[in-house]
Amino acid sequence: MQVLRASLVMVAGFLLPWLIQRADRGRLDEQQRTRTWNFSSWGSAVYAFGPLSMLGWCWTTRRPWIRCLVGSIYTSLTLGAIVLFDGALGWMTSHAEQASLLSFFTEFGVAMAITALASFLFLLTLETFAAIRRTIR
Repeated sequence: MQVLRASLVMVAGFLLPWLIQRADRGRLDEQQRTRTWNFSSWGSAVYAFGPLSMLGWCWTTRRPWIRCLVGSIYTSLTLGAIVLFDGALGWMTSHAEQASLLSFFTEFGVAMAITALASFLFLLTLETFAAIRRTIR
C-alpha cells in the first residue's frame, strides 16, 4: 500500500504542475506565449522539478517583479495540493485519530507559509540580479 501511495503522489507531482501550466498557457497573450518553453524543455522541467517547475514557468511567462508574487503563489498552491492529496491518501488508508488530523492541518499551514516565503525570496533574489543585469547593459 505504501508503494501505491508513493506512486500516486509522484504521478500527482508531475500531473498537477503540467495541468496548471497547460491551463495557464491558454490564458497567456501572444507576447507571453512566445517566451514560454518549447515542448522538450517544458517536459524536462516538469519531470525534473515537479511542482518546483512552477517557479521557472512563472519566471519565463510573467513580466519582471510580478513574477515573484505569481510564482510564489502558484508554487505554494501546487505543493500544498500535493501534500493534501498525500495526506488524504494516508488518512483513507489508516485509522487516523482526530488529533493527528488537526496536527496534519497545522503542519500543512506552516509548510504552505514556508514554501510561499522561500519561493518568493528565491524569485526576488533572481529578479534583483536580473534588474542589475538590465541596468549594466
